[in-house]
Amino acid sequence: MKETSKVTYDFGKLKRFLTVVRLVMQDTLLSLMKLRQREFVDYFDSFIPQQVIIHSTSNIENVFAEPNRQEMSYLFAIDLNKTPEGTDFVYSTAPESFVTTLLAMYEKCIEEGNKIPDIEPFILSDLFKSNKNDAFIKSPVKTKERPAILPAGTPKPKTPIIDEHKWVWDLYIELEHKISQAILPLYEYLDRFQEFKDILAIRPDEYVRAIEHEENQREVDEIKVEIYQFRKQRQELEDKMPESVRVGMFEI
Repeated sequence: MKETSKVTYDFGKLKRFLTVVRLVMQDTLLSLMKLRQREFVDYFDSFIPQQVIIHSTSNIENVFAEPNRQEMSYLFAIDLNKTPEGTDFVYSTAPESFVTTLLAMYEKCIEEGNKIPDIEPFILSDLFKSNKNDAFIKSPVKTKERPAILPAGTPKPKTPIIDEHKWVWDLYIELEHKISQAILPLYEYLDRFQEFKDILAIRPDEYVRAIEHEENQREVDEIKVEIYQFRKQRQELEDKMPESVRVGMFEI
């Protein structure tokens, strides 16, 4: 459209029409983002059991509110490894990184919604030459600080203060809480392997050299007994470490 007069445009029907279009777009975007962000949180929640009971390293009980969810597959897979120093057990991915990554994904979805351009500068390119690429429709945002919550017992103001973006923070906090709770069983499961740290700490070469340099040489039978004990511990460790096990929303 070749509208070049700003005054004529501001008082014309086209201005009112495009304003209505913008409001409809903004309302549709708000409804869509509320729905999709709610689904985003609920999707991860569907993989989280109500309770995770760790009977042993190979016997994990995941209790879901709905029995059919018990058959759902895990959502994330991580490995149980030993540290580079070989002194402790550790996960291939730090559990807390799942919290930060999923929260970052949530924020990214909100940020992308702020990049939808307003149609007015594109339709009236001659009238909006300067800010054609800088005009965006209004969309939900996550403020830097969480909206203030009135302490319990505080009288409600006569004129309610409406924060139209409060729902963004509410879902963010809900997601953070759910995933933070979901990774707790991972730490409990990892603690079950502390009894085997002594095996990891053994350095065969150093151990043999230490025996060779002992002042009082050991008897062969004594060394055999010790070797037998180590082999027994190793077998116990292998028996207690299944190929894979599900702990909540994770497969280890």
